[in-house]
Amino acid sequence: MPGSDHNTKDITRFIARESRSFVVSVSCLMKKSNFPANTPYIEEILGYPWFFSEVKHFFKHKAHKEQPSISERIDMAERHLKMSIDWKGEKLGVLETRRHYSNYFKNIPDFKQYRSQMVTLDYSEELFELFQKLRVKFFETEALTAS
Repeated sequence: MPGSDHNTKDITRFIARESRSFVVSVSCLMKKSNFPANTPYIEEILGYPWFFSEVKHFFKHKAHKEQPSISERIDMAERHLKMSIDWKGEKLGVLETRRHYSNYFKNIPDFKQYRSQMVTLDYSEELFELFQKLRVKFFETEALTAS
């Protein structure tokens, strides 16, 4: 199962040893303290789910990929929250996804108030309602920018 303790601790280390390569296994079990202090790009690896697709795009096209839209960021936040609740239950799922919202919604003008709400709401229903409000609020902004 992806993200399981077995995959993270045993299989990843085996692959790294056998292939004599540096393997980064990013799972929900990994924390910054699990990596050597000098690991490059550790903040991006652990807190920004689009990191690897952006790196892959750069190597393929020799150009930077567009930043994810607000809609894509909301989709990721919702997906992460749903998966976390399914795995850890309502209370722990909501609490543990809070730390990811600042990275998911980084560099969006006038977003601080919404990010503050995300990290203080206690129930998933409230978060899903907020995500829906944000989708409606920012839809017009994205549509105008794309035109």
